[in-house]
Amino acid sequence: LSRSFSLSLTLPEEEAEKKASRMATANAEQALQISHLDGLVELKSVLELSDLPLRIEGFDIAHLEGTHTVASMVSFFQGRPDKEAYRRYKIRSLDGKVDDYEAMREVVARRYTRLLAEEGTLPDLIVIDGGKGQLESARGVLAGLELKAVPLIGLAKREEEIFLPGRPASLKLPHTSPALRILVAVRDESHRFATGFHKLLRDREASASVLEKIKGIGEKKARLLLLKFGSLEALGRADVEAIARTARVKDEIARGILSRIQELLGER
Repeated sequence: LSRSFSLSLTLPEEEAEKKASRMATANAEQALQISHLDGLVELKSVLELSDLPLRIEGFDIAHLEGTHTVASMVSFFQGRPDKEAYRRYKIRSLDGKVDDYEAMREVVARRYTRLLAEEGTLPDLIVIDGGKGQLESARGVLAGLELKAVPLIGLAKREEEIFLPGRPASLKLPHTSPALRILVAVRDESHRFATGFHKLLRDREASASVLEKIKGIGEKKARLLLLKFGSLEALGRADVEAIARTARVKDEIARGILSRIQELLGER
């Protein structure tokens, strides 16, 4: 007696969808890699670089009428953000003045003075958010550090004009250019990172002002609390013991501080 069986296997619908999704993601990543590579190759050509700009660093300045002037440095590797390499700076040299050129000089000097001291790897291209003025500010600092060989450009927002040292006329690439897309991504990311840092400092200052008006908190305790908790909202969710320990006050005072903060948050 013999029997024959036929066996057919089908993937569950959910598993098939997952497989299709993984393939789509892989295909998209591969297409993105090709696009980034195309952009880097085009950048090398149009900027007449000696090497492919695998590591690009971008700088921007942010302030509000001269208050809390800050700078950002973002880093892209192979056309993509490398967020672990990002840096942010409080500008020290202005004393409340509005001077984007001096701010740019300071941040570029601090970045590359330190990189040289640490014998770090220099970028293949530096992108400055701005036009001729910001570009010249950065160029002067790099020359003083004997880094003239590091390629440097400025990218102005209005018409996406590219400025190069020593060239009176700007360079314009088609909006569909892969090279321009990479430069705009670096410029926009440096702007986002700078404005985000600036907002953080403004929010902390506003929160400190509110805290200092609460009985039991002065300027020093307000600073300690904000350094620990980051915001009024986070402080309002903290427990009494954590507030007492951070502000170095008794539990009774900490309980009053927490109660007042929660009242203030409820009024917002």
